[in-house]
Amino acid sequence: MNNKRAFRSNLKVNPSAKDSTSGDLTANYEPKTPGPLQSFYNGKDLCNLYNIPSVKALDGKTKTKIATIGWGSYPGLIDDLGVFWNTNFPNDSMPSVTVHTMPGAEYSLDFTFEECLDLQTICAINPNADIYVIEATSNNDRDLSSAIKYATETLKVDVISMSWGGDEFVSNMFMDPVFTNTNVCYCASSGDEYHLSHPSSNPNVICVGGTAILPIKNNSRNYSEYTWDNGLKSGGAGDGYSTIYEQPRYQKKISGIDHTYRAVPDVSLIADPYTGVNIYCSDITASLHYEIVPGWIRFGGTSLSCPVFAGIASIANQIRFNLDKPSLTSVYDSNLGISSTPSTIPSNNLQTAIYNIPGLTNSFSVGIDSKFQSNDLSRFIFNDAQINSLPSNKPSIGRYNYSNCFNDINSKRMKGGSSLVYNDVTEKYERIYTKGGYDLITGLGSPNAVNLCDYLSTI
Repeated sequence: MNNKRAFRSNLKVNPSAKDSTSGDLTANYEPKTPGPLQSFYNGKDLCNLYNIPSVKALDGKTKTKIATIGWGSYPGLIDDLGVFWNTNFPNDSMPSVTVHTMPGAEYSLDFTFEECLDLQTICAINPNADIYVIEATSNNDRDLSSAIKYATETLKVDVISMSWGGDEFVSNMFMDPVFTNTNVCYCASSGDEYHLSHPSSNPNVICVGGTAILPIKNNSRNYSEYTWDNGLKSGGAGDGYSTIYEQPRYQKKISGIDHTYRAVPDVSLIADPYTGVNIYCSDITASLHYEIVPGWIRFGGTSLSCPVFAGIASIANQIRFNLDKPSLTSVYDSNLGISSTPSTIPSNNLQTAIYNIPGLTNSFSVGIDSKFQSNDLSRFIFNDAQINSLPSNKPSIGRYNYSNCFNDINSKRMKGGSSLVYNDVTEKYERIYTKGGYDLITGLGSPNAVNLCDYLSTI
């Protein structure tokens, strides 16, 4: 079995980045005719977009640990984080970040931007976590597996973020044993070229797809979320059915899944590079390579959506730790094979929880736009008393349901309600459309983090 298959980053640089590299981090609404609509966001905007709560470890409680896995070494990583942080959160202390470089790892031209994006995004979403950057020796599956094992077995992290992937092959299963720690939630990006990718297609991994987000009007704090579909030349999120893994039990009887193999993505968040996020990277060599001015650069891709969701998962874990509950896990079957039905599924399995959320099966969004409002985050900052008062009983459909925890991306406006999927049988791209509840383009949709984390504290 080949244990040296190489993986690639799922990063997208905004196509107009060469002309848009100023330090102005204010979101712009700049419709271009013809061409896609553009809007850019900063670190604070990410928190607003998905109603991200701030949750700290209570005295004497376990503190959540999250690690981003990449390859190669970038010496300027922490300095660039400092610029990003001081610009976005000047009144807050820098998060706790530890960089571990695996033996033999050297500077990587093709992962420098990715590494900055991963770390700065995670810090913006959950600065209260202990955050680790694991720099693998290379991008082959053996070295990446070693990096993941170091994070989960030595550092004991409870969330892993992987903004990379590769085409599905049976030989990819060489990596499957590293995704079996039932104390860990593994998150991976779905890919950027309408093809699903591994390891996100593994049923033991949360597959994070991509969307596009635009303000309804200039300077508005109301947003509409659409599918990310920029065509074959510019890309769209990976989606479709696995050709390797059979349908896991948590996806059975889910409306919108009509195949006997694993469907991806599970969830989707901001990824379209035309509606991307400003990240700071001062590396001159990488910038020259991509013909981009170093400094503030607008990035997208499922390399962005993955660390956003991973950060949200770590917040949910912190709430659980404060309640003396174990971490969430994405591991559905610790003995996973091509065909495997586990005799028992962990009660803290994240996928089982979100696919069994009340109101999903018969869910349908009414109206043209999928909208949600960005509210004052102060009401989502949990204090000690509120953390301790979170319910420990099973959720009721009244308080926790699909429409409260997810933004159902079911827009028919413009091209926002469709995307492409690659058919491995016909070897052609086919156009598919969103619908209420689960669909192959955006999965369950994007999370309302406050409600979703609250719900996940009850399982």
